[in-house]
Amino acid sequence: MSAALKPDPVNSGYVRSKPDRRRHQRVDLNLDGKFLHKGDDHSLRTLDVSCGGARVEAKVLPIEGSAIVCYFDDLGRVMGKVVRHVGEGFAMAFEATQHKRDKLA
Repeated sequence: MSAALKPDPVNSGYVRSKPDRRRHQRVDLNLDGKFLHKGDDHSLRTLDVSCGGARVEAKVLPIEGSAIVCYFDDLGRVMGKVVRHVGEGFAMAFEATQHKRDKLA
C-alpha cells in the first residue's frame, strides 16, 4: 500500500494523506473491458480514469512494470504499463497517442 494512503474506518476504504500531485484529473468511471497479458485475456473494470492512466479492478494482477494491452468496451484499445498494485487491482499508466488521450478527456 502506498504511504500516501491511510485507512478510512468510516467509509471502509482509504483516504489520501498527502496532496494529490497527479498531472491529470481522475474521474470515477466504471468501464468493463479486458486486458491482454502474456497471451491471455483477463477481465477488468475501471474504477477511475484520467488522460494519463487508470485504476482497475481485476482478478489477475500483472507484475509491476509489465506492458499490457487493454480493450475497453466504450473506448477501444489502449496500451499501458502496470505502475503498482492497488487493493483488488492495479494502477496503470497509458502509453497512448495524443488522439486517444483527447478521446479520454
